[in-house]
Amino acid sequence: MTHETPVLVIADDLTGANAAGGRFASAGLRSATVSWNAFAGPLPGFDAVIVATDSRHIPAADAASRVRTIIDRVPGAGLVVKRIDTTLRGNISSETAALLAGVRAERPAERVRALVVTAYPSSGRTTLDGVQLLGGVPLEQTELRYDVHNPMSTSNVSEIFAQQEPLTSRHIGIDTVLGDGLEAALAAGDEDLVICDALEDAHIERIAVAAANVSRADGVRWVTVDPGPAGAYLARELGLPDRSERTESSLPPLLAAIGSVTDLSIAQADRLAGHVLVHVLEVDALRLAGEREGATDIADPVGEVAAQLAELLASVSFPEQVLLRVQPPSHGGQLSAAGREALPALFAAVVARALETQEISGVYSSGGDITSAILDAAAVRAFEVSGEVLPLAVYGTAVGGALDGVPIVTKGGLIGSEDTAEACMQQLRALAELRYRRP
Repeated sequence: MTHETPVLVIADDLTGANAAGGRFASAGLRSATVSWNAFAGPLPGFDAVIVATDSRHIPAADAASRVRTIIDRVPGAGLVVKRIDTTLRGNISSETAALLAGVRAERPAERVRALVVTAYPSSGRTTLDGVQLLGGVPLEQTELRYDVHNPMSTSNVSEIFAQQEPLTSRHIGIDTVLGDGLEAALAAGDEDLVICDALEDAHIERIAVAAANVSRADGVRWVTVDPGPAGAYLARELGLPDRSERTESSLPPLLAAIGSVTDLSIAQADRLAGHVLVHVLEVDALRLAGEREGATDIADPVGEVAAQLAELLASVSFPEQVLLRVQPPSHGGQLSAAGREALPALFAAVVARALETQEISGVYSSGGDITSAILDAAAVRAFEVSGEVLPLAVYGTAVGGALDGVPIVTKGGLIGSEDTAEACMQQLRALAELRYRRP
């Protein structure tokens, strides 16, 4: 089912709204933040609309009213998210109650519940035994105890969510999150809130997978209440946005070519491969280099993979992405020294052959040798550098050859962190949209 607004996020300040927008953008959703004063309704063409209510320090009743107004103005969203402060400040209780009331009024026949995952592990915010920790310390034992607007007297998540409204809740501990009973625990009960422990991003992903399964099996309509990660993960697991019924003609897809097999590059490729917009073609490096035992009868291994890549590129469209990656050595085996030397040119030849019949809207490459080989194979005369995504990861435009005018983002195989490939692809998507002057 398609939705005019696949994901609606309601944040209580603009900084939080932008942070949430970054999470959804990194997940491949076209995202926009809107201030309360500028908000009028849906924004066609965007996958995630994030509205900043500027309500963290206003009276609770006024904050709740703004939340209901947003829900009323953007009906039928595929997933509604209440973006909360990572340290649980503000009108969390009243805004969550208003969110539940608004979605329940919109969907009276459905079982609407709030999935509350207050952890943001990459920022040092974790939840254990239902207690919110900042750097491993309960909130009321940090400087937040003296916060001017919201002095924290407790870090018990259920107590904080019941301070303004009588919201009922149930806690799911870390042992259940990591065990086999997570789906059953999420499906049970009829409390307003299901509060989950999480110490790592992987725990939040497990919760999202289980919640999506419960939604499909038991008909639970989840709203998420979280600082950002849980909503983005659940949107992915629910298949939002759903582009299967797309009817308009579209631009060609983006291509990510990751030929580096450093541990970091493999981790970056694994993370990118998990996104709903990404379609993966894994290259058997030994087969490509003619070193796979029993596969010596292949006359043209480059042509074989190039045909597969061309077929995949033809089957998807912007903003979808094709990830062409070398199979990790731990799965496919180690190349000889000669094979490693030949791999960049062979990998690049695959890309160049595919581009003889298929277009792309942009290309991201990881690995200096791979990037150089791709530019050479595509007969690119120059790379016009426009800026950096982060140090040693640059973006610009190809000049001449088969990629003339095509946006490029490139970085070394040892550059960045696990989410760097996501950030590079988001930059590439933005460049492609500018090139084609998308709305």
